Amino acid sequence: MKIEENFEKIEKVIAELESPETGLERSFELYEQGMKLLKEAEDGISRVEEKLTVLSREREGNSDGI
Repeated sequence: MKIEENFEKIEKVIAELESPETGLERSFELYEQGMKLLKEAEDGISRVEEKLTVLSREREGNSDGI
């Protein structure tokens, strides 16, 4: 799942959690779902950061010889 999709789903979870019509049991389910989505988003961001670090290092390595 893309990072953007995770954030969209997290926004929907938050909106439902904020609804006064959401019961306690459903709130717990939504909280759990939201935490899983947040973890997936954080993992995705970490992967992107790692790729950027690698690309930055490769670029720095290539610019030394130019």
